[in-house]
Amino acid sequence: MKTIEYYLKSPKNLIKEEKELQPLVAGQALLKPVITGICGSDVHYYLGHKDPKKLQERLPVILLHEGVAEVIDFKGQAPFKQGDKVVVIPFLACGRCSACLSGLENLCPKSKYMGATGNGLARELLVYPVNKLVKLPPTLDEEVAALTEPLSITYRCFKDLKLKPSNKILIMGEGPMGYLLAVVLSQFGKIIKDKLYLSGMFEEKLKLAESFCQTFNIIKPSEADNLDKLQGQFDYVFECVGGQAMKATVNQALNLLKPGGQLITLGISDEQVPLNINKVVNNGLTIKGSSRSLDQDYLEALNLMQDKDTQSLLKRLVNPNRIKIKNLEDLQMAFELASDKSQIGRIMLYW
Repeated sequence: MKTIEYYLKSPKNLIKEEKELQPLVAGQALLKPVITGICGSDVHYYLGHKDPKKLQERLPVILLHEGVAEVIDFKGQAPFKQGDKVVVIPFLACGRCSACLSGLENLCPKSKYMGATGNGLARELLVYPVNKLVKLPPTLDEEVAALTEPLSITYRCFKDLKLKPSNKILIMGEGPMGYLLAVVLSQFGKIIKDKLYLSGMFEEKLKLAESFCQTFNIIKPSEADNLDKLQGQFDYVFECVGGQAMKATVNQALNLLKPGGQLITLGISDEQVPLNINKVVNNGLTIKGSSRSLDQDYLEALNLMQDKDTQSLLKRLVNPNRIKIKNLEDLQMAFELASDKSQIGRIMLYW
């Protein structure tokens, strides 16, 4: 059986190749992608906004790691049947390193992650391990289910902390990760609106969270001033901006934390980020990174996502531009659209 695969050969240069699929063996499933989201990391690869060494080592690569697929066939035993829809867990840990042996497979330095160190979902068909697929609950909207991977990351971040309802929390960055974290803290962490703050630059994105967050548009001088007045008052600040902006946001976060507070970084940057170490030491601050998620997080997140109120909040994040992928040009157009920072929510592709 043949399949069409779409590779990023070099920045902004997508190519199409026809490949022969290997026969299935026990423990493998044949999948057809149904809905996939374009993540910020996909866009960074597409634009070439990654460490040149990483680009040289990893390209060409098939992008996309968030999504829902249909089971076409499988070998051996499986908790699903042909035709079922599944969420793909896009990473394969080595199982042998110190992280894996400590139960921290999400931090495995040798893992194969779709769209980065392994090939992703931008193809007509693919073969994938059965034990890395989670069947969709029947009550869960498929577009919402396509957000499981990024939601699981914010859920893992939440689980690793001991938050209290009384904690005052700021999320920096109103993009999909910031919004999803806000949903997790509000819905699963029960953090009320008076204690939950979200800052960003795009008014329409901030409006998505206004019903359950207090928001600050830092482009507006009055709102930026109001945020500055809260310096030294937050128990937790979550940095979800990433990129070059971290040269500013990390130290802004340190200023906003109360003594003994915690800065949690979900944003990433290939550049060195300066740090006001005196602020960290003198105020007894903690800086913690949070990356990826465990298989169990997908199961738990999918269960929690069945709640109708949660689904309604997550549905807000689906961009209205629903793009059907019929050819290479459609995929190129989708990545160009996703590269526009003013776009609201997650660009979804339909295969």
